[in-house]
Amino acid sequence: HLWIRADEWQSHLPRDAKPGQEIAIPAKLLYRLARYHLVDNTRGEPPMWSRDEVRKAEMKLVVTEATKTEVRLKLVGAFLLTTDADPKAAKRGYDVALYGEIRYQPSERKLTKLNIVALGDFWGEGALTGGARPGRHPFGVAFELADPALSANRVPPQAVREGSGYYNADR
Repeated sequence: HLWIRADEWQSHLPRDAKPGQEIAIPAKLLYRLARYHLVDNTRGEPPMWSRDEVRKAEMKLVVTEATKTEVRLKLVGAFLLTTDADPKAAKRGYDVALYGEIRYQPSERKLTKLNIVALGDFWGEGALTGGARPGRHPFGVAFELADPALSANRVPPQAVREGSGYYNADR
């Protein structure tokens, strides 16, 4: 789960959106996604990325349709996360592109749909995630708008234990 507080995104969603308009994504949210959610946890508890290991973090939202009742956005992004500034020398890394769709009600700035997929090449392992295949391999992460009525969706993400670092990931 990627936790986003309402105050972090509501002010960035315009009530009067126009097709083609780009909407900025707050740096705190961008780096939170990169550092704490683009991790390979398929073999155990993954190491999170440090701020310095985020080599590239680009993401933008573009309005594709806008009516009085709904705004549709396309999300595109790219991240490069590596344990070394030279990706070829990095013991662990993730070179990934993100694609997604977000919908919201402009009058309330309420999200009604969020679907994002991150697909790319992952390599390496952490102290608690041994047994990785050698070399780069395809890896994907999916995000969707959680239903708060389901108790499982109210469990905080593992990285929240990092304390205030989770909500201030751009530092």
